[in-house]
Amino acid sequence: MDQPNGGSRIAAVDVSRRRFLAGLALGGSAIVFPGLLAACSADTADPGGSTSAGSSGGPGSSTAPAATSSGSAGSGAEQLIAGQLFEFTTFDPWFIGATNRLMHFQIYDPLVALSPEDGSYQPALASSWDLSDDGKSITLHLRDDVTFHNGKPFSAEDVLSNIERAKDASIGHVLNIGAARIASSKATDEHTVEITFNDPQPESVVLDFFAAMFIIQPDAMKDVQTAPAGTGPYKFDSFKPGQELVLTARDDYWMEGLPKTPKLVVKPFKDAAALALNLQGGSIDWVNGIDYNQVDTLQSAGLTVSIEEVLGAFWEFSINVKQPHLADKRVRQAIAYAVDREKIVKSVFFEHSKPTCTPFYNDKLPVYKEDDLHRYDFDLDKAAALLKDAGADGLKFEAAFQSSLPQAGSILEIVQADLAKIGVTVTIKAMPSTEASDYYNSRTYEIFSTASAIVPRDLSYVFSSVANFRADDKIITNWIDPTYQDLVSQAAGELDADKRTALYGQVRDLVMEEQPQVAIATRPNLYAFRKGVTGFKDNIGDFPVLAALEASS
Repeated sequence: MDQPNGGSRIAAVDVSRRRFLAGLALGGSAIVFPGLLAACSADTADPGGSTSAGSSGGPGSSTAPAATSSGSAGSGAEQLIAGQLFEFTTFDPWFIGATNRLMHFQIYDPLVALSPEDGSYQPALASSWDLSDDGKSITLHLRDDVTFHNGKPFSAEDVLSNIERAKDASIGHVLNIGAARIASSKATDEHTVEITFNDPQPESVVLDFFAAMFIIQPDAMKDVQTAPAGTGPYKFDSFKPGQELVLTARDDYWMEGLPKTPKLVVKPFKDAAALALNLQGGSIDWVNGIDYNQVDTLQSAGLTVSIEEVLGAFWEFSINVKQPHLADKRVRQAIAYAVDREKIVKSVFFEHSKPTCTPFYNDKLPVYKEDDLHRYDFDLDKAAALLKDAGADGLKFEAAFQSSLPQAGSILEIVQADLAKIGVTVTIKAMPSTEASDYYNSRTYEIFSTASAIVPRDLSYVFSSVANFRADDKIITNWIDPTYQDLVSQAAGELDADKRTALYGQVRDLVMEEQPQVAIATRPNLYAFRKGVTGFKDNIGDFPVLAALEASS
């Protein structure tokens, strides 16, 4: 379950994570498109082939290539039908649940992008930027060839309107956390914005915020949840809940040659089996959300399957440390040792995932520590000894999961059987989606089995926004630790990159010691599509990008 309490996923990291199944390949143009993320409930972006920050004008400066000509639909099929699990819940791009990700890069563009190749910052709607040496201000130079879906030109005033909305805490999106750092903003001309911060800000913090800011047409803000309007390659046409979302291609998009398909239709499905059957039957062209156990079947049927290893996404147990019997870290460590990750990866994820004992499992993360990958490898003897030391012999707890995530339940069944061998009783509780979300957000659960993401961009956002990591009293696990909070605060305000990384390393070590959540396995996304469909890209935060997607007619 993507975390209900918010989270942001924009990754300033290398993207050497795409692997395709043997014998499968993707065709189409090699466009570099928006690449970031916000997993959970909140933000993201990226387009490219352009010069990254610092490539000209010195540190903190970036310039874009010459303006491109307008995009246009390609010569393939007149429409492409995409399928996904479950329904859209909002078209507001500053709230990103799992079911809403497909919409974002189609309708909106961000100000700053991240390269899918190396995670470097790239121009998008902002063609260049200049960050002051003291980190207290930034100047954004905007493209002058961009229009919104309603034909109005994109300008500095539109950025100011979006910043004003981002500062509105009553809306509930996570951009508010980054926007709160802004002291003032002004337009110095039609395509230039100057922004001043309350305190000096690290460059990655500033650019991550603007990479997360999908620009909404100001007149559409009041109706953005139901009638979205941005600068993206596709325009909102119609939406029939439970049936379909229809998007139509722009003929004046600022990226040359895009979008490729004149009409994009997105249909929701209630389960992965129905999704796969419709793909095999030819009624849909491309799907997001197949199950791990469907890979071989779809591949045998001649379909292309793409496994995208989302940076920082993982399966885990959230442990409520306010529950008296789970308050001792030795009990939580015992639970971590009782997870047979190798067995889970083999039997639940069909070896399309990887075991991990740490949420910081990717070696491109600044706090990656190889030893942590196996720190809590399966060991029932250690688990039993820790429970005895903690006086928790005969431990009993309830473990809940969202029924629409059956893998979370399967994980629990394996752990339940192993813990029973050392006298621990686990009661498993399956819950409908809405009920599960409310229960999880209430922070009254004991243990919750789910899927999560740390959003591996600048770590200050991870520790201020992501439900399982935020260093305030809203952390989903109720783990409120003064040392943790102090380290997170120090790191967020440190401008020296090496010192920041060292501080975040201490934060990592504290998380790994206390185990308020137990990491189990990586969480890749699975996409599948029929023959004749080419051009698919996803970004470094597991958002599909469909502007270059086309199907043979």
